Amino acid sequence: MASSLVSLPEIERLSSRVIRILGGNPGKFTLQGTNTYLVGQGPTRLLIDTGEGKPSWLTSLQKVLSSEKASIDRVILTHWHHDHVGGIPDLLTLYPHLKIYKHKPSENQIDVKHGEIFKVDDTTLRAFYCPGHTNDHMGLILEEESAMFTGDNVLGQGTAVFEDLSAYMDSLQKMQHEFSGQAYPGHGPVIENGKAKIQEG
Repeated sequence: MASSLVSLPEIERLSSRVIRILGGNPGKFTLQGTNTYLVGQGPTRLLIDTGEGKPSWLTSLQKVLSSEKASIDRVILTHWHHDHVGGIPDLLTLYPHLKIYKHKPSENQIDVKHGEIFKVDDTTLRAFYCPGHTNDHMGLILEEESAMFTGDNVLGQGTAVFEDLSAYMDSLQKMQHEFSGQAYPGHGPVIENGKAKIQEG
């Protein structure tokens, strides 16, 4: 599988509102590495997922924030798996007052409710509960792009794995009605027609 993976840059601007930063953790299950996303256009941004805590990821994130003249004040975690939450301790050393949001939160995290709205300057994210890959799995709809951060329910390459097949299929059915544009997955390249990819699933 690894030999057929699309090559992705460590840092890539995907739209005016989204920059992808790879987690620096390529592997059999993480593909090119965990995708983390910096969202927003102003001096204060929001981060989706944190990789597994690789120093190269933190360096890439700091490089992007410096070039964008921006900082982060919030992180939303799509789910509890280590390759998505492992960068939190390092982030907290840089940003001690960082607010960390996750559905079914751990200690010192803030709960995310289905339908909750997160505003980042003129960018709107809407939380969408979509269990299956894990029972705490949360997607995020970027309203201005009609795009969705799909976490690990829908991947840019390969097939998603899931804890609960019934919940997973139900979530896919619901997800496809929530957006019409791109899917920004937890691993792999951007999916140009996210809805069509979900319908394949």
